[in-house]
Parts: sequence; C-alpha cells; structure tokens
Amino acid sequence: MNSANNNCVMRELNPPTLANGSYRRTRGGIFIPERNVLLDTLKKTIVPPDKKLNYIPYGDELNSLEIAQKTGQAVLFAGPTGVGKSMLALKYAQNTGLPFLYSTCDPDKTQGQLMGKPNLLFSVVELDGKPFVISNQVFMPSNISIAGLAGEKVIIFIDELHKLRKDVDVLFHPLLQERIVNLSDHLGPGEIYNLHPESLIIFSLNPYYGDSGIEKVGPAMRQRVKTLYFPMITDENKIFEIVKANVDGYENLAKDKQETFKRIVLMSMAIARIYLEYKKQGTTNQDDLTLKNELKNSLPLINEAPSPRLLVNVAKCIVAGQNPRDALIEGLFNAITNDFGLTTNGFLTQAMSWYNIR
Repeated sequence: MNSANNNCVMRELNPPTLANGSYRRTRGGIFIPERNVLLDTLKKTIVPPDKKLNYIPYGDELNSLEIAQKTGQAVLFAGPTGVGKSMLALKYAQNTGLPFLYSTCDPDKTQGQLMGKPNLLFSVVELDGKPFVISNQVFMPSNISIAGLAGEKVIIFIDELHKLRKDVDVLFHPLLQERIVNLSDHLGPGEIYNLHPESLIIFSLNPYYGDSGIEKVGPAMRQRVKTLYFPMITDENKIFEIVKANVDGYENLAKDKQETFKRIVLMSMAIARIYLEYKKQGTTNQDDLTLKNELKNSLPLINEAPSPRLLVNVAKCIVAGQNPRDALIEGLFNAITNDFGLTTNGFLTQAMSWYNIR
C-alpha cells in the first residue's frame, strides 16, 4: 500500500478509544473530551457531605466566600502554612455541593501542565487483515481547562501561588478579567471557553515564603481579588479547640498524656510568638523572654512557626500510642527546622525541659 493510501486510512479511521462518543475533534484536529465525560469527572470531585471537615473559623470567612461567589469576585487566601486555608476551601465546597477542582503551583510547572496539553495517542487498526499504527493528538485537560470546557458552576482552588513560575502567571489574567479559559495556545485559534458566571476562583499563598510570597501577586491581580488574611495562630485556647475538633480520641486520653500535650501546646505557641517577632510579624509577651534569649541562636535555623496542622498531627500520634516526646520531635521540631544537628536540637531540647516534656 502506497503513502497516499496510508494517508487516506489515517483520515478515515479513528482509534477505538476516540470513536465511542467520548471525544470530539476540534477545528485544529485535536480530540477533546465530550461534555458528558467532563460532567462525569466533575461528579467525582464533589466533596462528600459526610466527610469530616472540622474547620474552625477565624471570623465569617464562609460568608465572605458566598459574597464573592455572588458578586463574581475571585478570592485570595494569604497566610502561613498549616492555618486552615485549604480546609476552608474544602468546607465551602462541601457546604455548596459544588465540584472542587484543585491545582497547585510549583517552579517546574509549565503552561501545559496548568492548562492541559495535547498528547499523542497511538492505536493499532486493521485494514484488509493488515495492522496499521495511527496517531491522534488527544487533549489532556487540567482542572482549570475542565472548568472552561464543561461550563458548569465549580470551585477552582489554585494553591501555592507563591511557587508559581514568573513566565506563566499571565495565564490567570483571563480567568480574573474576562472569566474565560483561553486554550488557543493548546487547541488552536478561537478555542476560548467561558467559565460559568457563578464559579468561584480561589488562590492561596504563603505571603512569607522565601523572597517572593505576596510579591507574586501584582497590582493588577490584587485589584481583581477579594483577599482573606489568615494570621498564624498563637493562642493556646484556639489550638485546643482545633485539636478537639479534629483528633478522634483526644478527649479519652489519659490525664497525664493530656497534661503533657497541653505543655507541648504552651511551648509551641511560645516558639511561634518568638519566631514571628524574629520575622517582624508579631510581638512576644513577658513570659516568652527567657525562652527567647535561649532560642536566639537557633531562630535562623527555623523556617516556620509551629502551626495548628503540626499540633493536630502530634496529637494524633499521641492518641495512637506514641511517646509524646517522640511525637513532638518527629512531627513538629523536625518539620520547622532547617538543621537536624545538635545546635537546633539542643536548644529545642532545652525548651522541652522548661516545659517538663519527657
């Protein structure tokens, strides 16, 4: 069979996976999922109503998200790691019953990964008893492009915005300004899809991340988002409230284990206040001064303040039967330090001795 016939075969035959109504072909010759496939995908992202999400609010954030959705505003969550930003987004998705499309940014993520990209799909077909290998370009959509292609009301959560590469942040401008998903670079001219007008877009970042943080959000973007700020929690009572809501079995812990965990929380909140003051983000109280003086040499080696998430994890380990001291070192100390050496461990061990944590 000559080349011309081969070309004819490739035009006339579709791979079985593309010929069953699951895909359609764009004008640019790229196969994209049909709407019924996209709707099935969206159904799988709905947060089950019985999923345990014990978000402890700072204020009336859920109402703020509802207002943002009604007014067509995007939202920016700004706050350090582990204070409940992702949990809030999930809780709102659960309350509304809307599909929850999660994406995360990192320095290696390309435009194609953020928006989706065509891949070659090879299939073997048979003609006159002879096998032929043919290829088609099939678009592998990202969560952002699924929202545009489906046109359904959804929640788009874009996490870790502070890690975004500088050359791809322009992709979010159409989302914020025209509420469109522009796939022209990936599918061909004219491939622009409108988001459902009641879709909610949420960005999240750590404003204190490295040398970028909030600097990743330029003036044009800041003016098109509603910003919710999440401060680092340094109040012991708030931590206990969060732990009791999120750690099954905490209330049944033996009295001595509960007392030890309370001392862990008191020490962690003191370290958090000292660290935040060191980063010019807060102030300490009189009771922290002694610990502050002892920790001064190790503060440059600590990269984050103890967060509610870390303390919840420590509590879970204690409930599961781990020695509190080991749970603290493995679950919190080793998570906040850049140095696992004797210097940092020595100072933190001193802190444990002051709070009688054994």
